[in-house]
Amino acid sequence: MWEIASQRGNKFLQLLLPKLPALLAAGCFLLCVDCIALNHGVKDRLYEPQGSPQFSSRAVEIDIRKVIDEHPHARFQMGYSDGQHYNMTFLRPVLQFRGSPLFIDADVRNEASLIGKPISPSVLAALRNCTIDLWFIPKGGAPFSMDSPYFVIGKIRERALYSQVFVDTFLSSYEEVPSDSRYFNIWACRSLKPASINIPAHGRSNPTAETGGTSHRH
Repeated sequence: MWEIASQRGNKFLQLLLPKLPALLAAGCFLLCVDCIALNHGVKDRLYEPQGSPQFSSRAVEIDIRKVIDEHPHARFQMGYSDGQHYNMTFLRPVLQFRGSPLFIDADVRNEASLIGKPISPSVLAALRNCTIDLWFIPKGGAPFSMDSPYFVIGKIRERALYSQVFVDTFLSSYEEVPSDSRYFNIWACRSLKPASINIPAHGRSNPTAETGGTSHRH
C-alpha cells in the first residue's frame, strides 16, 4: 500500500514540478491584483470621496513651490480642510524637501484617534506661539474640518479628525492672508503683517511635532 501511494505521489510531483513556476507566477499576480484593488478601494473610500476635485499633481507642486519661493525664510506646514479636498494635500512632502518641519500629519492623527490618544498639549502650545509661520489650507473647506477616516468606516465615535480645541487654537493664532495660490488658502500668524509677510531668517529649532520628533533646518 505504501509503495503504491509513493508511486502515485511521485507521478503527481513529476506532473506538478514543470508547472510549478507558472503556478507561482499566477499566484503572485493574483495577490498583487488583490492588494492593488484593496489599496485603491480603501483609499477611494477614506481619502477620495465622491466629488473630490481632480487636478494635475505637477500643477499643485508648482503652486506650492511658488508660494515657498515667495517666502524663503518661512516655516510652512500643510494643513487640511474637509475630506473632499484631502487629496490636494498629497504633495505635502514638497514642504519637507524644502526644509520645513513635519509638524502634523493627518495619517498620524488618524491612527492616534483610533487608540484614543488626544493631540499633545505641546502641539497646541506651538500653535499658540506661531512656531509655524505659514499654513497651506486646501481651498473649498473650512480649516481642519475633515472627518476622521475611522469614523467614516465606523471604527470610532469621534467624528472630527482634529478636535474643536485644536481648531479654535489655530483660528485664534492664524488668519487667512491674500495669496495668488490657485489651490490653497494661505494662513499666517496674526502677529505677522499680512500685506507683505516678509519673514526674516530666524534659525530656530523646529517645533515639537505630533509626528514623533524634532529636526533642524539646514
